[in-house]
Amino acid sequence: MTIRLRLAGFALLITSVALLPTACSRKSGFNATSAVPAETIVFLHLPDIARTKARWPLTALAKIGAEPEVKAFMEKPKAQAGELPDAWIKKLEAVDVREAFVAATSFDGNQPKVIAGFSYRGKKEAVDAILADAKKATQAQSPDGKSDIVQHGKATIETFVTSKMTLAATDINGWYFIATDLDLIKQTLDVVEGKPLKNPLSASENYKKSMTRVPSDADTMFFLQPATLIEKLKVLATLSGEKTDGQQWQELAKIRALTGATKLDGANMRDVLFVLSPGMTQAEKLTGNMTSLTTPDTVLFAAIRGAAPKESLSQTLGSSPTQAQALTMIDTQLAAYGLKLDDLTETLDWEGALSLDWEAASAQPSLIVALGIKDRVKASKAFDALQVVLGASGWERKDKGEVGLLLAPTAGMMPVQPALGLGEKHLFFALTADTILSAADRIKVGGDSVEKTPAWAPAMKLVGKSDNGIGFIDLKRMFERTYDTLKPALMMFAGFVPAIAEKVDISKLPATETIAKHLGPVSMSQTIVEDGVLSESVGPITFNQATMVVAAGIGAAAAPALQQMKGLSIPGMGGFSAPAQNAPDFTPPAAPAEPTPAEPAPEVATPQE
Repeated sequence: MTIRLRLAGFALLITSVALLPTACSRKSGFNATSAVPAETIVFLHLPDIARTKARWPLTALAKIGAEPEVKAFMEKPKAQAGELPDAWIKKLEAVDVREAFVAATSFDGNQPKVIAGFSYRGKKEAVDAILADAKKATQAQSPDGKSDIVQHGKATIETFVTSKMTLAATDINGWYFIATDLDLIKQTLDVVEGKPLKNPLSASENYKKSMTRVPSDADTMFFLQPATLIEKLKVLATLSGEKTDGQQWQELAKIRALTGATKLDGANMRDVLFVLSPGMTQAEKLTGNMTSLTTPDTVLFAAIRGAAPKESLSQTLGSSPTQAQALTMIDTQLAAYGLKLDDLTETLDWEGALSLDWEAASAQPSLIVALGIKDRVKASKAFDALQVVLGASGWERKDKGEVGLLLAPTAGMMPVQPALGLGEKHLFFALTADTILSAADRIKVGGDSVEKTPAWAPAMKLVGKSDNGIGFIDLKRMFERTYDTLKPALMMFAGFVPAIAEKVDISKLPATETIAKHLGPVSMSQTIVEDGVLSESVGPITFNQATMVVAAGIGAAAAPALQQMKGLSIPGMGGFSAPAQNAPDFTPPAAPAEPTPAEPAPEVATPQE
């Protein structure tokens, strides 16, 4: 039992959730949180796999998988996989796992001490069968390893020790345990046999407070105490020569725990994420005004209320000498307009939003990001300074009406041209100037927003209040737009790449409606509570899961536009480059009419090679 044995055991914990058959849950009386210490770093738990298996067929994802068209499409990939997956499924079914957990309790040097366990209803022979191949393979890969038997109470512990690691495993009272530390597994066995742990995780204040914020009948749960990890990060930062800000580390240290749970709730999944950080306060709440960015064609919207940095921006952002150098250059440009970098703290409103619109007739979506501003006068001066910084890289100033616009250099026939905009109350970024102008006009004159769509109200009722953050995805419409756009391209591409045809039958791709009919909206809320931050998300997939998929899609779509910005680099930051005095086709904006005598506008410096 070496590394692969450990991995096989951990993989079993995960795959059993979806693959094991329904069975009546039978509690053994053993509580895993009572067997690991209070200082445990991370604890992952699948509390009732039989219940999860019973809930799964009701979910939208399961119903999609059960569609005849989807099954037909999956026939060829399954055939390519051969008999091995079916053989593993049969072995897992024979084990019949009921509950599973993994815990990293501490570090031994740089190696975490880990224990995992699962309870089962099948026969012990079924467990041995599923681990037998892993044992043989890992023992063959570590011929220097020594196997041994250790007796502890009523349990017989198998150990396998190499020069680099230790594995210990045992089976007792319907539980199988595997650990990277012999003493850790002995400690667990003591609890199984009725000897309580002196200071267990289940009795810790961090754990008990966190559990009151998540569903008691969740299907999956994780609990993380980051203090140990933060200390290790501090050491790594010091060893790497990175400048460390004591204030930032102090803020991180206030986070006592992070807890997440997911519950299969009918057709939907319900995610809850809680950050335990007592004493956290919120000076201002989410205004809700950012929905004015949206339209009835909005398929994704998210807004969050941030807090102004407590220390100066140069301290917050300049964590390395190269970044500090770049910030100094920006500060110099701002000084030409009577501003300092730290003035931006009061200039910005710190409420930001992202909106993704996709009209039915459009081949691609339009993205806009907005950040609120408090002081339009100072923001205008900062925008002028930004023009100086970006001008030498080819950005052009082309204001339209009351909206300031900075346009990135174009690249051939690309349909996008990244732009920055300054409106009356917002700073914008979009992939086209028209997107910014349309958003600025909607904010000014009003109009129908995503709140008027049929999906909005029912979705937002499923989550708690949103005074710090809010999110919404019209998953059905987003899927329809994406799938209808990509499906013809995939079918054409497969015709030119024989390797694809060998793996899948593209002609059997399901119809759009076959999948879309199962998809509803996704909603998210975030609020500051008495002892931390609470986020909730509900949908066929959760907001976190959906945004990862959407981000990947946006990244792929925006990649050509981002290519245009490759040459824009501020020294040391990899962002933008300092402007040259005689940049071609570029006229910097005039400095303020009445500059302060003591602080004359500096000349723009030519970047050093």
